[in-house]
This record gives sequence, structure tokens and C-alpha cells, in this order.
Amino acid sequence: MERDAQADAKVRAERSSEPNGESATKDNARSTTQLQIAHIAKIETHGPASKEVDSETLAAKLATLELEIQEKILRRYDLDGKDITPEHITVLQVFVRGIAGITPEAAKEAARQLNVLCPPLNQTGWANNWIYMVWLIMLDIVVDIGSIDTVQECCVRILEELVQCAKGMMDVWGSKLRVWRDLPVFPTAFHEFWENDVQSWKNINCFAARLMRSGLASDYDQAITALRIALEEDMNTLPGFADCRTQVACLWIKHASKFLLRWALESPGLAEVAGTSPSYLEAGPLYGGPATMCLQRWGFWIERLEMLGKEASVLEEDTREMALQAARTIRNVEKRVRRLLSA
Repeated sequence: MERDAQADAKVRAERSSEPNGESATKDNARSTTQLQIAHIAKIETHGPASKEVDSETLAAKLATLELEIQEKILRRYDLDGKDITPEHITVLQVFVRGIAGITPEAAKEAARQLNVLCPPLNQTGWANNWIYMVWLIMLDIVVDIGSIDTVQECCVRILEELVQCAKGMMDVWGSKLRVWRDLPVFPTAFHEFWENDVQSWKNINCFAARLMRSGLASDYDQAITALRIALEEDMNTLPGFADCRTQVACLWIKHASKFLLRWALESPGLAEVAGTSPSYLEAGPLYGGPATMCLQRWGFWIERLEMLGKEASVLEEDTREMALQAARTIRNVEKRVRRLLSA
């Protein structure tokens, strides 16, 4: 991570970021460690179960969770041969405490500490690299432990608090961006995580969908790519590929369906699509409508999801259920929006 974020990282941002859902041999260590702290999903501070846990027990569990997350990420850094500096440790600890706290107050405190730790913005190179490091550490957590909803939601909450901190303006590749409102160099850091093993790819897509839902970021290209390869193309016959791609598409719908529908309503798709349309809007071979985000495409996704959810589908049972639930989610969102428009 010791690099020039304004040069080296910019090159990465320009690469093709087609997700593949493949299992990478080099990531075997990451994949196997993702299950080791799955029990932390049971630690909640709300709901009926919380009444059965006294404050002392909860504090002990949260302290254990904090230690486990930190050790897991550091172990993975060691396996990957990454250089770990005191700055890395400090930032990692801030995120871990914000996540382990599982409360709005913990997220707010994590954001406050990150804002205080940020170098002076007039020292452009240092500030750019430091902020880039912050994003990489957060995304490492999301990718490795993000299959647990609590972890992802806490990271979103920290970002929501962070963008409320007005640090000032910073030069990024010749453009003046607000720190933290514009999340400078965040998209560049995000692109480093798209091509990974199956579980990591699911985690990063799920996190991107949550960010779209919250209004923090809008990864149009990754949303359309995920939905296209799952719903507009013939199923990949390699073991697990069709299930992986379908599940990722369902995660986008689960977390960002309202945003996607608003996008479709803003683009009726009645006119011929201009030749300058973004390439990520390219239509798959099974979809015969306009290569744009429109209601026709939205309707095709519903039909396709319902078809994939049938018992005759080659998908696993849990994936079929996810497809049917995604179709129901889309229809429910449609109904609510139509009621609002007709009111």
C-alpha cells in the first residue's frame, strides 16, 4: 500500500473490471478464513435476544470480536506479503472499534477519529495516499468479513458519519474534491477489489449495492454488469457459476431496487439509444430491448428471475429462493412507487 495513489492507482481505475465470480487459487487463504468468525453475526445489541445478555457479557463479547477482526485482517496481510506500518494498525483499529461497537455512537466516533487522523490537505501527496490507505483497509474488512450483514452495515454507517465531516478541499488529479463529502479516491480503491474469489466478489457487490441504497456511491456499471451476466445471458454451465452470478444479481436487487427503479423511470427507453451510451449498458443476448436502463429492461429482469426460481431451474434450491424473493421485491417496489406517483 506504499504507493502513489494519484498515479499508480489511476492506472488501475482504467482497467476493465468485469466481475467473473471465479475462485482464484491465490485467494484460497482468504476464502478459508472467511468462516472463522462467522459466530459474530449472533452478537446484536437490539431485539429480544439482547435482553438476555447483561452489559458485562456484551462488553466481553464485543472486545473479543474487536480482537478477532483485527487479528484476521493482519493475518491475511501477512499471507499476502503486505507491508504493515503503524499507520495501518491505527486506521484498522479505528474501523474495528467502530464495527465492534455496533451502535450509531461507535460509528460516529470512528468517523471523528479518521477525520482527526487525516493529514493536512495542503500536503497533497501525503493526504491522497493516506485516504487511499483508509479505503483499502475498510474494503479489506468488507471483502474478508463482509458476508456478515452487521459488518457491512457498520461500515456504511461509518461512511455516512464520515461524509458529514467537512475537512476541506483536496486536489485529486487536478480536480478539487471535498473531504469527506466526495469520498476522494474511493472509486479507485474500489476497483482493486472487483476481480476476486467467489465469496469476496459477492461481498464487494453487496457492499456496493448498500452504498447505492444509502446514496453514498452509485456504481452503475457494476450493477448493470452483475444483472446482465446473471439475467440476460445464457447460464454458465461451470459448477457454481450460475448460482454465484444469480445470487449477486439478487443482492443488488435486495439492497438497491428502489434506486434502480428510479433510474429506469428517468430513462423511458423510447428513443433510440445514442452511440455514445456507456458500454456498461450493453444488453445481453436474451434481452431484446433498448441497451439502456428502462422499464422494459426492468420488466425483463422480473420475468427472468421468476423463471430462474422455478424448480426446473438448474440452480440450487437456496439460489432459486433468492431469485423468487428478488422478483417479489421488484414487484413490491413497483407497487409502492406507482401509488406515490398516482397520489
